[in-house]
Amino acid sequence: MVASSEFSRAFSSFDRDNDGKISATELRLCMKATLGDALSPEDAAALVASVDTDGDGLLSEEEFLKLVNEEREEEERSRGLKEAFRMYEMKGEGCITPASLKRMLSKLGAHQDVGECQAMICRPAICSSKGQLHCSIPTPKLLVGPLGCCPFSTPPATPPQ
Repeated sequence: MVASSEFSRAFSSFDRDNDGKISATELRLCMKATLGDALSPEDAAALVASVDTDGDGLLSEEEFLKLVNEEREEEERSRGLKEAFRMYEMKGEGCITPASLKRMLSKLGAHQDVGECQAMICRPAICSSKGQLHCSIPTPKLLVGPLGCCPFSTPPATPPQ
């Protein structure tokens, strides 16, 4: 885990004009320089606004640390979801099949047949056309990777008949 003093140093390096605040532009430049990821002006402004408690459109060091902590919490949540997904997927296939769901549920003491497992998986918002769940959980962007949500998803499809 990175110490708070390291985040304070990161804040100082992001604050290019040394005014004690980080603008959305400074955030974009430093994200590009440190991560190699280009952050759009809109995304940078949204990140700043998400923790800008005084409404000045800039990040104080306290607001920056709040943003970093939120991103770290999101990263931990993503990691937990990925680990849970791996428990249910077949070895390295990157998806949960009715058979792999049945296997894990049996280990947990819930005995479902493959058809019941198929019905659990095949909900239009989460099911692939092959009747599988796929995991696409991006890692948070600030300091560690791209911002994002944590869905189990592939493009919605009609469940197999």
